[in-house]
Order: sequence, then C-alpha cells, then structure tokens
Amino acid sequence: MRVRSAADANGSRLFVARAFAPVLSAKDDSVIIDIHSAMSRYAVGGIYSATKGRPLVGDQLAAPGTRPERVHVVGIHVGYIDTAMAANATDPKMNPADLVSTVLDALEAGEYEVLANETSVQLKAGLSAPSRPSTPSWPPRPPRTRLAPWS
Repeated sequence: MRVRSAADANGSRLFVARAFAPVLSAKDDSVIIDIHSAMSRYAVGGIYSATKGRPLVGDQLAAPGTRPERVHVVGIHVGYIDTAMAANATDPKMNPADLVSTVLDALEAGEYEVLANETSVQLKAGLSAPSRPSTPSWPPRPPRTRLAPWS
C-alpha cells in the first residue's frame, strides 16, 4: 500500500464529517459516529498503523469552534470485530450485533466516548501508564554518579 493512499483513506474521515456537518446541523438529533480500531493506539502495522494514529474525528470535532451545531459526536473504540477483515485474527472478537447494541445504548445515554470491549478498556487505561522506550538506547549510557560538592 502506498503511503499517500493509506494516509488519504484513513485521514479523510474528518473531511467527510465536516462536509456533511451543514446538512446534519439542519436536522434534529443528528449524530456522527466515529469508530476507532485498536490500531489507532498501536504502532505495529507500518503505514497502516501510522495513518490510523491521525487525529480522531470525534476529537477534532469536539474542539472549540469545530463541533457542528446540534450534532452529537461519539467516538467508539473497539478491538477486533468478528468480520471478514478479522477472519485470521486469533484474539477475542466482538460480535457485530453486540457492537451496534452498545453504540445505540451509548447514544441513548448521551455519551461521547464508548469503550466497546475489553481491548479498548485496556488501551484507554494504558494511555496513562508511564512511557517506556520501545528500544534500548545505543550505545548504553554509563551509570550516573554524583559529583562531590565544592568545598
């Protein structure tokens, strides 16, 4: 997959949402549902993962002055969903019908963010964990020593 086409495909959601905002604002009870895969939080899939890490639509539309009037924006975070795309995945998968039910319940409750399964709950909790380098520094740094104070 070429870098530009991957970036355009995964980054165009914000532009689509903004394009429809005037139409949605004119209607009562309009909603934008932005579904984020776990890949938006992991950096494991090369360019695919990097483009998934672009700003999330819900986050962008929630910024002051950017949220369309009278449009509810909700971000749905989810791991694997039991679809053809995840057919080869061995991790637990969420039933698509359960996801739809979870999203509808969240909309009815007026929520703005939904952690749809255990994968998304763990990822959200991990965002506040201390950062660790993914690779050791090279060359190794010598241990720090305290210098004697000036006499």
